[in-house]
Amino acid sequence: MGNLGGGEILVILLVGLIVLGPAKLPTVIRQVSRFAAETRRVATGFRREFQEALNEPIAESKATLKAADPGNPSAPPKATGPAPDASPSRDSTPSQDSDDASA
Repeated sequence: MGNLGGGEILVILLVGLIVLGPAKLPTVIRQVSRFAAETRRVATGFRREFQEALNEPIAESKATLKAADPGNPSAPPKATGPAPDASPSRDSTPSQDSDDASA
């Protein structure tokens, strides 16, 4: 409907006036305009939901990439070595293999 000019609308109204008559034409015009408004509203809602569905994974991907970027100052620091509590425990007793070797 976006490509209708003044001449096309005038022709449609004249045909409607001839077919429907002057009594029914205003009622039909109101019904058609309500239908067009509801269709536009539904199309806008669908377009918005579709765009949000497309943008959500993109935003998550950007957040993941931003967090993984080493040059990003807001990224959490990464551990460069083993955690302090994960260090191997040292036994004070020599292993059995070393005892066999010295004997």
